Amino acid sequence: MKDGVIKATGNSRYLKSVANFLTLYPNYKAFVAALVEGTLPIDLNGLNDAGWEQKPTYLNKANLLDDTTASKLGLTGDPTVNQALAGILHKPIQATLTVSGWTAVTGGYTQSVAVAGLLISDDARTRQTRIDELTDKLLAWTNPNMVSLSLPSLRADSFTKELMDKVASIRASSITFAPEAGSQRLRDVINKNLYEQDLMRAVNVAFDAGKTQVKLYFMQGHPTETDEDLAEIPELAHRVVSEFYKNPNRPRGRQPQVTISVSPFIPKPFTAFQWEPQDTLEEMLRKQEYVGSCVRDRKVKYNHHDARTCVIEAVLARGDRRLSAALYEACRRGFRFDAWSEYFDYDKWMEVFAAVGIDPAFYANRRFGLDEVLPWDVIDCGVTKAFLKRERAKAFEGVTTPNCREKCAGCGANRLGGVRSCCPKKE
Repeated sequence: MKDGVIKATGNSRYLKSVANFLTLYPNYKAFVAALVEGTLPIDLNGLNDAGWEQKPTYLNKANLLDDTTASKLGLTGDPTVNQALAGILHKPIQATLTVSGWTAVTGGYTQSVAVAGLLISDDARTRQTRIDELTDKLLAWTNPNMVSLSLPSLRADSFTKELMDKVASIRASSITFAPEAGSQRLRDVINKNLYEQDLMRAVNVAFDAGKTQVKLYFMQGHPTETDEDLAEIPELAHRVVSEFYKNPNRPRGRQPQVTISVSPFIPKPFTAFQWEPQDTLEEMLRKQEYVGSCVRDRKVKYNHHDARTCVIEAVLARGDRRLSAALYEACRRGFRFDAWSEYFDYDKWMEVFAAVGIDPAFYANRRFGLDEVLPWDVIDCGVTKAFLKRERAKAFEGVTTPNCREKCAGCGANRLGGVRSCCPKKE
């Protein structure tokens, strides 16, 4: 078995290679049992030789059997989508890892793994970083060391031909973008700061390079969302297909494939939409069916997340101390690995909530009062509650907020101090 990565507090944990793995764990269930019992060989680690923290990834079936390490190339306060928790917690913008820290990325892996996947996120806009130079260094190391370099969801407005040329050798045939919403109106509501022309320019760069598959990530259930906004999700995908055939440099003899993946909205703490309710399960299912009915081209593939799982996630995301009884009861009943579909049972979770006297709708489907004391108010993430209220008000007006590099919005994170590449003073 190769090294995998478990998400932990503070340090990453690496599952060390076991020469006689198949003898110790003859099947998948035996391996999971050893993992749950804590008998799996584990070596605690957190920093590589150069002292750079290695960002841990979630433990799942994929990285249990594969090596995927998300190297922390820099945190960002770029255009903050109003429902995105990570963007808020990563304010202010911190110094981005440049080529001088190259050995910090590669040094810990050349000897311990045969194959790894380094994921580069362009949340810190490529125009503002040394991503081109870093990509050159990555490719110079990945190829001779048989390391797979993959690109995750990219910002369409910063995807360039230069970057596409650098990663043209990547085996993956698809490029992924995250418009988040189908209509421009709704993208403005969530402060995506992305326009359709940016997306079309980006997909044409991919088509020019011989790519034929595009993945688009969306979210359903945004505040103020209508069925017209939902219908724009597949319509946008259809326009991407049309853009392929308009491109004179498109790969001849091949057909495009546009995959749209839609996830239900989950209100998160420390975001402008932390007060907003999640759609009921019935409404989420209706919207999923409606979006599917709007797909009218076989070249557009529609995927959606399990709505029932999202209900539980919303309850846990906005729960208070009373949920501790539910978590204890779930543990007592033997709940394990519920993020995996084969272990998740929605009805059993409802039984747990009922057993401890909790109404899931109170947390997931209720609009919290703006003056209500929230369970997470005891935590100071740096970004002020007043700022989140201002962003919420602007969202309902469809007014966007520029990213941190363009203008300071007075979020409060600047008072955290520390070294950062950009966090201008409030004007």
